[in-house]
Order: sequence, then C-alpha cells, then structure tokens
Amino acid sequence: MATKYSCDIHTEDGWESIALFSDKVSLDAMQAFAWEQFERGNSLSAPCDSIVITDMDTGEILWDSNDAVDYGPDDDDYDEMGFDPYEGCYTYDC
Repeated sequence: MATKYSCDIHTEDGWESIALFSDKVSLDAMQAFAWEQFERGNSLSAPCDSIVITDMDTGEILWDSNDAVDYGPDDDDYDEMGFDPYEGCYTYDC
C-alpha cells in the first residue's frame, strides 16, 4: 500500500494538507470525507473556503469542492426522495 492521494484545504493562510490516503481508497470515500469536512468546517481548526483531492504522483486535482455538487443528508433533494424519518426508511421500502 502506498500513500497516493492528498486532501488539501485552502484558508486565508494558503493551502494545507489535512489527510493522506492510500492508493486502495476509493474516490467516492475521499469525496465523502472532503465534503463532510467542507460542510462541517467547524471540525477543522481553520475553516476553509475550498478543498481539493490531489493525486500526489501526478499533481492532478481529482476533486474540487468548488466544482462539486452538494450531496448528503442535508441536501434538499433527499426530502423529495420519500425518506420517512419516523419509520427510518424510504416510504416505498416500509
């Protein structure tokens, strides 16, 4: 296993790495981590205005929070998908 990816944040002080990922970690998992950090900026010691996931071998930016589409439980689209919080499942599954 090799460290291949870096999750970096941009603050008023510049760019800073907050996490390193193995080559075995999926892009979806890294995106979920990065988006959660961006949405919940208070979990960072220095809240950021941008997060990127970079391939450390090539320098290619694989994901950029500025280009990302919001997703997750706080997304308004989830309300339209039929999730019933009282039942704990989607209405078509209950």
